[in-house]
Amino acid sequence: MVKFDNDRDGYICAVQTLCTVLSLLFILIYFPFNGYLVKIVKLPMSIILIMVGEILFSTSIQFWFGKNRFEFQYKNVVLVTISMALISPICGLIFVLNSEEKGYARIIGFAVITMMFGLVIYIRNYIHGRIVYKQEYIRYAIGFNVPLIVYYLSQVLFGQCDRLMIDYFCGTDKAGIYGVAQQLALALNFVLTSINGAYTPWMYGKIKEKQYKDNVNISLIIAVLMSSLLLGIIWMAPEIIMILGGIRYIEAIWVVPPIAMSLLLLFYAQLFINLQFYMERKSELIVGSILAAALNVILNQLYIPRFGYFVAGYTTFFSYCIFALCNYYFARKSCTSSPEVMELFNIKALLIILLLFIVFGFLGMILFPYRYIRYTAIIVISLLLFIKRKIIILELRPILKKK
Repeated sequence: MVKFDNDRDGYICAVQTLCTVLSLLFILIYFPFNGYLVKIVKLPMSIILIMVGEILFSTSIQFWFGKNRFEFQYKNVVLVTISMALISPICGLIFVLNSEEKGYARIIGFAVITMMFGLVIYIRNYIHGRIVYKQEYIRYAIGFNVPLIVYYLSQVLFGQCDRLMIDYFCGTDKAGIYGVAQQLALALNFVLTSINGAYTPWMYGKIKEKQYKDNVNISLIIAVLMSSLLLGIIWMAPEIIMILGGIRYIEAIWVVPPIAMSLLLLFYAQLFINLQFYMERKSELIVGSILAAALNVILNQLYIPRFGYFVAGYTTFFSYCIFALCNYYFARKSCTSSPEVMELFNIKALLIILLLFIVFGFLGMILFPYRYIRYTAIIVISLLLFIKRKIIILELRPILKKK
């Protein structure tokens, strides 16, 4: 979106062709071994093919979403997202009610809607891009993304490692309790991703225009909003866990605070990762990811057997501390030739927000038994945010519309 800003649709077409070729290549490799692979993955060939189609067409949707977000065309994104969110469950329910294989029916029901929307956007991308293949774009896409496979795999490891190791050391019941807190984190991570999706294009525009200091207040306000949201989740953890899992999963309240704290660190890391992406410093991003993911596995191995599954939340928190620090270090390193770029962030203010967030997060844990004190504090903070809403909206308005 930045490097090929004069031919964004053309670039999308070229990369969409690459994804189509990769999907067909997978199918060609899969077919000769399908009998053997079906026994391993325990899914019929028809479901595998449907999943490949869903991945291809959902990728086309994401390309189109990315361009619209970058150009601040949010209405199109919201319209398609809401339409898919409403239609997919209905279609899934119809398939499930009219099938004996309920699990497969659910997969097919949701996949069909994704493929229907995706096919329309897939064709639309080619109509607007007007090219099928361009060597420059394909070479750039492969060169940029292949090294990042390790980074994305490490993020998957982060998401699955805790639950799998708790299951191994403490049993499935404890893994289930921890999983409830993790599901809450996934919902919050969706909010973080959405905010970052709106913020990143604006930040890249400021870097390109060399207006670095314009980003300082925006990044701080987003950090305050994120920390306020996460604090609200921490302070309301007992009630939220009761709604999500009931009294059987109430132990999960003690895991929510460190996981929520990890998400704020993930947001901080993402600030620096955005800069590394812009500078195309991919190898350094991989180093931090591997180090943090490996540290998480080692700490879980050492401490879960000794202290129980609760400690997994804190090993994740510590690993994300290292992850954020590594990305900050490499972001600074990537700006060695242009140190003024680091004026994008007020690091001291970000640290103060983080420290206050951690203090109030642990205070929320202490106040878990005192419901009315927690409710009063949440109401006061909400009122303050409501009173200051005009100032916050005024500061955030630049990233919500095209300048």
